Amino acid sequence: MLQPDFDNIPDIMEFLKEVHLLVRTLGISTADMEKGSMRLEANISVRPENQKELPKYKIEIKNVNSFRFIKKAIDYEVNRQIDILEKGQTPVQETRGFNESKGITFSQRLKEEANEYRYFPEPDIPPFVFSQNQINKWQSELPELPSAKRDRLVKSGLTRSKADLLVSDIAKYTMYETLTRKGLQSIKAADIIINAPGDILHDPDKLITWSGDKQAGSANTADIEAVVKTVINANSKAVADYHAGKEASLFFLVGQVKRQMGNIEVSPVLEILRKFL
Repeated sequence: MLQPDFDNIPDIMEFLKEVHLLVRTLGISTADMEKGSMRLEANISVRPENQKELPKYKIEIKNVNSFRFIKKAIDYEVNRQIDILEKGQTPVQETRGFNESKGITFSQRLKEEANEYRYFPEPDIPPFVFSQNQINKWQSELPELPSAKRDRLVKSGLTRSKADLLVSDIAKYTMYETLTRKGLQSIKAADIIINAPGDILHDPDKLITWSGDKQAGSANTADIEAVVKTVINANSKAVADYHAGKEASLFFLVGQVKRQMGNIEVSPVLEILRKFL
């Protein structure tokens, strides 16, 4: 029996961000949604909890340009379909767009029959057939993928949150590799990169010197949470950028927290920020 690929929004968002990171890791695109090199789409249908078979309709949301907006679009569309179904009606099968300023989806084109979702072959591109040897060669040339990087970092002693943080930022991960090649242990290298100010993250020698000169302080969770809430409320653009996939904005927010709290350890700040964001 066919089942939906996803049945909750957190899984959807995790999957989309992983695809975004995978595309960038492979170097096949910058995946810059603001510049149009990546877009997000979702097929959505709703069924009652006690219904096993899939609904006889689906609605496609097209051409969304940020993680934040696709989440809003799915939230809105699920509730819109529920309202229609609770009236005893069936949602019209169609393609819809998302109005960012109003936070609503809108009709673009009806798709009444299933065959309207067909994909047609490109007549100017003939079929290609590849040997298993060629496929094996290409597989051997692939870089280490994000999931494998995370697993390796966790095995080296990093927490999952620190591994996620490094892998999600290609520049930081590259610097982490540089520091470990210089002889630093995995945990030490990760802590340096996570806690260091942004203006020296490009220079491994400065990072090592900084780590020897600075000792991070500590603060209790309640104090950090209070400051994090203040920083989030005061920096709506950085919050929007983070939801749009710009991981660097997270470190801007960390910097704002550190400005208020001093040279505290970054790891708990990051975890609390991610929780509230």
